[in-house]
Amino acid sequence: MDNDAHTADAGIDPLEKAAPDGSAPVTGTLGPATRVTQVMNNVACTYQNGGQPIATGSLNVQGGKIYAFFTASGWSRSGDTGLQANLRIGESSPFTARVFANPDLTHLAMIRQRVFLDNLRPDPSASAKITAGKETVTDTNDHVSLTVFELGSPAVWRRVCRKVGPPDSSSQYVSTSFRSRGGYLLVCASATGFSTSAQAMTGMVLCIDETCHGTIQIFANKKNWHLAFVPADFLIKNIPPGDHTLVATPADGTTIDSNDAYAITIFEVMAPPTVLNVTEVLANAPAAGQTGGKRVASGGFSSYGGTLVITSAASAYSHDGAAKLGMTIQVDSQEVGSMQAFANPQGLHLGLPGNDLVVTGINAGKYTVSLEADAGTATDSNDRCSVTIIEVATSTWP
Repeated sequence: MDNDAHTADAGIDPLEKAAPDGSAPVTGTLGPATRVTQVMNNVACTYQNGGQPIATGSLNVQGGKIYAFFTASGWSRSGDTGLQANLRIGESSPFTARVFANPDLTHLAMIRQRVFLDNLRPDPSASAKITAGKETVTDTNDHVSLTVFELGSPAVWRRVCRKVGPPDSSSQYVSTSFRSRGGYLLVCASATGFSTSAQAMTGMVLCIDETCHGTIQIFANKKNWHLAFVPADFLIKNIPPGDHTLVATPADGTTIDSNDAYAITIFEVMAPPTVLNVTEVLANAPAAGQTGGKRVASGGFSSYGGTLVITSAASAYSHDGAAKLGMTIQVDSQEVGSMQAFANPQGLHLGLPGNDLVVTGINAGKYTVSLEADAGTATDSNDRCSVTIIEVATSTWP
């Protein structure tokens, strides 16, 4: 049973931190009584032909509410197949990332997921398992990442809305209402779509109360190929308290149908920046033109000296077929993580499954975060990049 079939909710939730190495989960404390574990960090999937686990891990659940951030990729042997990756933590219901695979034998990123699990029982070694859908094939060229936040009290942020599912219609992903206390919103968006013409930009537009706040995109080299757009997080300031309406629609030149999917989560930041500081560094930003081994995009941020959660996503392509795509995430030229994909066809813009990294040991000050392409990973102005930094300080609050 897919717990993400088509849902909306507006409960109060809180959040905080992430971590580095896939081989050994990193756990820490963020703010009052909040823990975070990066269970899977750009982990290569196991080879399987469908319906089997693609990555497993464990974490210490102390009991309570959890946010899980995860990404995955996969492929189909036959084409015209829905790809799925199903996350289950402990005894929770599964949550699903998905994309529709028109081509066969082509690795594709699925939509990024931000999910909420309530009232998990304490378990010092709770299992975290991502399992492929019945028609989803994976191998070591596919990658997954999973970061889990166990929420503390009082809440430093809360989830005010989550909507996932197939589009409402051919002209709209979703229209949904939510209530805010006023202040800062972080809107996390991921979706798929396609173009009926080759060589076209596709995307989803997000509007709140009829004001557009952002777009996520990917360049479609092929016509009628469903692709996941490069996901992004949009920081929206000065939202007045009260009821609001979010509408997500396909961008110009984008077609959607029942094979498409979307996932939109809205968080409300309730702590001062010395406790929880969110920086939108790059949101659907065009990449620099380069043929491999060069900087793709960068931006600045200020730190209070707390723990950083760096969420990153991007698209790229290869001049050669059957080649790995990859980027490292760097802070002041020091590598802190990476994300990877596999390009079966040459010259095809593809999304890299993103990563949610935990970075510690950063002193207070100003920094530059950058995406650096691996050798053979090409980008141009049709590619897109997104980086958001969530910093949780050790200050007491309120």
